[in-house]
Amino acid sequence: MTALPKSGHVVCFGELLARLSPEAGTPLARAHSLALAIGGAEANVAIALASLGQPAAMLSSVPDNPLGLRALAALGEAGVDRRFVRRAAGRMGLYLFEPPSGPIGGRVTYDRAGSAFALTQPEDIDFAGALDGARLLHLSG
Repeated sequence: MTALPKSGHVVCFGELLARLSPEAGTPLARAHSLALAIGGAEANVAIALASLGQPAAMLSSVPDNPLGLRALAALGEAGVDRRFVRRAAGRMGLYLFEPPSGPIGGRVTYDRAGSAFALTQPEDIDFAGALDGARLLHLSG
């Protein structure tokens, strides 16, 4: 296994998502309330790295509305650098997570069309600024 360079931050590029989940054991079709959390593969990695004391930055777009502000706050609460998360027109990408219950497995439903991230053009993102001094770029998809 190759060791990581000792200096620099990790840049995580991808879509921040709002996760909505019913109470465990309640199918989404019968839920009366949903818990809100912020996630997305790259955001989860950035938050995990920050929790381990590794400098991490998120490179993304969120809507310029309260859900976008909540996503930025979640990153900040975890110690992730948010300077390269752009606030833009559009909506927050969502995923609905139904937790597993007994023999029934969990289920994820995505709702991402028209999100601020999906509407973002490459020239709207400061790749050069975010990657300056970075040791790694993490992305998926």
